[in-house]
Amino acid sequence: MVLAGKQRPILPPMCAMPCVVAPPLALASARQWAQDVFAGARLGDPRRTARLVELGMTLAERPADSLPQACEQWAKTKAAYRFLENEAVTIEALQQASGQSTARQCVGQRLIIVPQDTTTLSFP
Repeated sequence: MVLAGKQRPILPPMCAMPCVVAPPLALASARQWAQDVFAGARLGDPRRTARLVELGMTLAERPADSLPQACEQWAKTKAAYRFLENEAVTIEALQQASGQSTARQCVGQRLIIVPQDTTTLSFP
């Protein structure tokens, strides 16, 4: 997808999360992307936010992998699951951080395309 002369793939939203504009990793490191998207997360402790950035970087480097595959080691996988189960880590905090990042990236763009999936599924 081309936005204002720059190619930027739009990741599909998960659940009701806002789209996160992710630059190709050749143009920006996974760490920089994760920092840009998640550093503003308010999780009650700066160590949690740092952990979120680390986890975001890990998953950005291997987007097609499952969490255990991306983490590569059992200790890292267990730490990631423990982090995600922490009551201070809420979907609202993640949505706010990624939404603010997306809004910052939209500033100054002449054209912003926001695809919407209106598919409904019905299971018998």
